[in-house]
Amino acid sequence: MKTLYKTSEGVRARSLKYYYAHRDERLEYYLRNKERYAQLNKNWFNENRQRGNEIAYAYVERNRGKHNARTLALQRYPNRQICSVDDCEELGERHHDDYDKPYEVRWLCRIHHKSLVLEKNA
Repeated sequence: MKTLYKTSEGVRARSLKYYYAHRDERLEYYLRNKERYAQLNKNWFNENRQRGNEIAYAYVERNRGKHNARTLALQRYPNRQICSVDDCEELGERHHDDYDKPYEVRWLCRIHHKSLVLEKNA
């Protein structure tokens, strides 16, 4: 009988368990050190411009539909609008339910957008 901790599945299970158990701590640390992370990121891209461009182009190639839908929506709706959820007066972000329909955009504030994405991915 194999012991779970010595298999790759066991390693993955322990890693995910640690990841989810310490997610809040990582978020708090990031929020406390946001400026530091921004500066580190900026420095990395300045020193590795070619690699940064390769990463960006690879993302666009992998997500061509998303990229095209976002670009078309940005051109048609350059200004932010109010969140479409009832009783919410915050400015919204563009949300595509279907990337094949780039002009069908729902406007959701950051909180409602995040909750919708988390609900969809759960």
